Amino acid sequence: MAEGQILEGNYDRYPLLRINEMPSVEVELVPSAESPTGIGEIGVPTVAPAVVNAWCRVTGQRVRRLPLVEVTG
Repeated sequence: MAEGQILEGNYDRYPLLRINEMPSVEVELVPSAESPTGIGEIGVPTVAPAVVNAWCRVTGQRVRRLPLVEVTG
Protein backbone atom coordinates (compact mmCIF):
# COMPACT_ATOMS: atom_id res chain seq x y z
CA MET A 1 0.00 0.00 0.00
CA ALA A 2 1.06 3.55 -0.64
CA GLU A 3 -0.88 6.40 0.90
CA GLY A 4 -3.73 3.99 1.63
CA GLN A 5 -3.97 2.73 -1.96
CA ILE A 6 -3.42 -0.85 -3.09
CA LEU A 7 -0.52 -1.11 -5.53
CA GLU A 8 -0.96 -4.67 -6.80
CA GLY A 9 -3.56 -5.28 -9.49
CA ASN A 10 -3.72 -9.01 -8.83
CA TYR A 11 -2.23 -11.72 -6.62
CA ASP A 12 0.47 -12.50 -9.18
CA ARG A 13 2.25 -9.32 -8.05
CA TYR A 14 1.43 -9.58 -4.34
CA PRO A 15 4.48 -10.47 -2.22
CA LEU A 16 3.44 -13.69 -0.50
CA LEU A 17 4.83 -14.67 2.87
CA ARG A 18 7.59 -17.27 2.59
CA ILE A 19 7.70 -20.13 5.07
CA ASN A 20 10.86 -18.73 6.70
CA GLU A 21 9.02 -15.42 7.23
CA MET A 22 6.03 -17.08 8.87
CA PRO A 23 5.46 -16.10 12.47
CA SER A 24 5.11 -18.80 15.07
CA VAL A 25 1.59 -20.22 15.22
CA GLU A 26 0.21 -22.13 18.15
CA VAL A 27 -3.00 -24.13 17.98
CA GLU A 28 -4.79 -24.80 21.23
CA LEU A 29 -7.62 -27.28 21.43
CA VAL A 30 -10.18 -26.17 23.97
CA PRO A 31 -12.02 -28.91 25.87
CA SER A 32 -15.75 -28.84 25.22
CA ALA A 33 -18.85 -30.90 25.86
CA GLU A 34 -20.00 -30.18 22.28
CA SER A 35 -19.63 -32.67 19.44
CA PRO A 36 -16.24 -32.29 17.74
CA THR A 37 -16.29 -30.34 14.47
CA GLY A 38 -13.91 -28.22 12.48
CA ILE A 39 -10.52 -29.38 13.71
CA GLY A 40 -9.72 -31.01 10.37
CA GLU A 41 -9.83 -27.73 8.48
CA ILE A 42 -6.61 -26.44 10.04
CA GLY A 43 -4.33 -28.10 7.48
CA VAL A 44 -6.61 -28.14 4.43
CA PRO A 45 -5.73 -24.73 2.89
CA THR A 46 -2.04 -25.63 2.68
CA VAL A 47 -2.40 -28.90 0.76
CA ALA A 48 -2.93 -27.60 -2.81
CA PRO A 49 -0.12 -25.01 -2.70
CA ALA A 50 2.29 -27.57 -1.28
CA VAL A 51 1.44 -30.13 -3.97
CA VAL A 52 1.62 -27.71 -6.91
CA ASN A 53 4.89 -26.20 -5.65
CA ALA A 54 6.36 -29.69 -5.36
CA TRP A 55 5.13 -30.47 -8.89
CA CYS A 56 6.79 -27.32 -10.22
CA ARG A 57 10.03 -28.15 -8.48
CA VAL A 58 10.09 -31.65 -9.98
CA THR A 59 8.88 -30.85 -13.51
CA GLY A 60 9.58 -27.15 -13.95
CA GLN A 61 5.91 -26.68 -14.96
CA ARG A 62 3.91 -24.20 -12.91
CA VAL A 63 0.32 -25.30 -12.20
CA ARG A 64 -2.12 -22.45 -12.82
CA ARG A 65 -5.50 -24.17 -12.44
CA LEU A 66 -7.23 -26.43 -9.96
CA PRO A 67 -8.45 -29.12 -9.58
CA LEU A 68 -5.40 -31.18 -10.39
CA VAL A 69 -6.17 -33.94 -12.86
CA GLU A 70 -3.98 -36.70 -14.19
CA VAL A 71 -3.02 -36.23 -17.82
CA THR A 72 -1.66 -39.20 -19.72
CA GLY A 73 -0.45 -39.18 -23.23
